[in-house]
This record gives sequence, structure tokens and C-alpha cells, in this order.
Amino acid sequence: MYDNPNVTVHFNTEAVDLVSNTKGQMSGILIRNVDTGEESVLEAKGLFYGIGHSPNTQLLKGQVELDHSGYVQVEEGTAKTSVEGVFAAGDVQVSYPIECLLHM
Repeated sequence: MYDNPNVTVHFNTEAVDLVSNTKGQMSGILIRNVDTGEESVLEAKGLFYGIGHSPNTQLLKGQVELDHSGYVQVEEGTAKTSVEGVFAAGDVQVSYPIECLLHM
């Protein structure tokens, strides 16, 4: 993700408000750097907002390695778990840092 030229990661950044154009359509996101307090507008035509997610991995606890948030740990760039022959995909293995905002 970090080396994809089409993605900019904004660490330590929070979305503060949506910005609209004269037609009332979304044109950007007012963002704030949580370390400096500096605010700026990030041009955007859409927003996918996550307000919390708990992976449904309770049945795997004690069977495969999970991270501190309950996501299945996988070998980087693969779906391989800590158990040979067991693979994880989708929402159970994807964990994004809370402090980053992706801009594509």
C-alpha cells in the first residue's frame, strides 16, 4: 500500500468536516494533523468512512495467531496464517492503522 503511486497515506490525520461546492456536492474533506493542529482541505469526490470494526474471529482464538485487535496475523503479502494449510482473507485479516487516512 505504501509504495503504490496512486495512494497517499496521511498519518496522524483526522477528518474534521466535509467541504461542498456551490451546487452542494462534496468537493473535499477538511482534515487536521493531530500532532500540529494544522488544517487543510483534501480534494475528494467521495468518502468511505469506517466508524469501528471488530473482526469476527472469536472462533479462531487460540487456534491461529491474532493481533492485539483480533485480526488474523498473516505472512506479509500472503494469506498464510500461523497454521500451515490455514489461510485468511478479507475482513478477518485486514487491519488499518487508525491514525492514517488514505487518499487515492
